[in-house]
Amino acid sequence: MNDLTSRMFDGFVHVLNQPGVDLSTEVAALKEMEDECDEMLHDITSYLIQCSSHEIGPGNAGRITSMLRVVSEHEEATDRIYRLVKIVQRKYEKGRDFTEDQHRELNAICTQVRAIPDMCSNSLSGITGEMFDNANQLEDRIDRLRKQHNKGAVRRMQSGADVPTEMLYTEINNHLEAVGNHALNIIQAAERSEETGMGARADA
Repeated sequence: MNDLTSRMFDGFVHVLNQPGVDLSTEVAALKEMEDECDEMLHDITSYLIQCSSHEIGPGNAGRITSMLRVVSEHEEATDRIYRLVKIVQRKYEKGRDFTEDQHRELNAICTQVRAIPDMCSNSLSGITGEMFDNANQLEDRIDRLRKQHNKGAVRRMQSGADVPTEMLYTEINNHLEAVGNHALNIIQAAERSEETGMGARADA
């Protein structure tokens, strides 16, 4: 699911950076990926619930709970990413253009968001304190960028900029920050899974 989430996000960035091109085919492919993630959520959740119905120790129960949260956060992240894709598609259909500065700002926050799924790819094999701290710092930077960018949009609207375009820009920033939150939640869930497992081994 992490690979699917990462590929979806890369697909969104590609669509974002092709503002004058009709990418309906790519949008349809991203929708298929979002549907695939929904199916994976259903299948993995069903499997984990079946596992929890057997005799398992508290450590395994904790790990199952954490894994349920991980797959749920992945699904919510792909939902957000597809919303981002639809916003960019709406922007194209309405003929609204971002400035070079707005594209630069969006790519800056996208770079920060994209770094967290890369950490998630290794999260189930072990979370180090450094990894956890780096993920939290990344999310903090993403939130600061979101606030900074949105304040800029408000200033531009007050100065007479096109309001619908600035609202689309603000929507994208808000959804990007939410994707970063979901990715951070995955790392936090994986860390709690490790803590539960260590506690269970210590009790054994």
